[in-house]
Amino acid sequence: MRTILLLGALIGVSASVPYFLDIGPHDPEVVPIEVAAPAAPARPAEAPPTGRKVAIPADQAGHFRTELRFNGRRVEGLIDTGATLIAMNETTARKVGVAVPRTAFKHEINTANGKTKAAVVRIDTVEIGRIRVSDVDAVVLEDEALSGILVGMSLLRQLTRFEVKDGTLLLEQ
Repeated sequence: MRTILLLGALIGVSASVPYFLDIGPHDPEVVPIEVAAPAAPARPAEAPPTGRKVAIPADQAGHFRTELRFNGRRVEGLIDTGATLIAMNETTARKVGVAVPRTAFKHEINTANGKTKAAVVRIDTVEIGRIRVSDVDAVVLEDEALSGILVGMSLLRQLTRFEVKDGTLLLEQ
């Protein structure tokens, strides 16, 4: 009986995977991202001596936190493959030279803490180790909605590949 219940639960979870992998929002004014607060200090990405590859070891909580540069300015962020876009708060946006007028906060998004307003912006350059990506879409949230930086698929999908292997996130451009 227990085996049947476990099998039923597994089938139910498997059937819901396509729903959770649906990246495109049905409402163009709602951009789904997951917002999580950083729990541990970031470690610098480890770049091999040649090429455009970066290895980011998982922290004790299993998250991939790293130092990166937005428009040449150093920040710390959490790599989040579940986030559609890069997300940062207003204070960080100002720090990295992204001007966001109050009137730009016109998009409603869903976060782990509920709905909030966001401004869609573009970051000129994002660097992680030796990897450099230009013109990366991002959202800016009010400071209360997000305390850290999430690096989502708007950056990752511009890479040649990314994968987790032996507790390390490998990025390649």
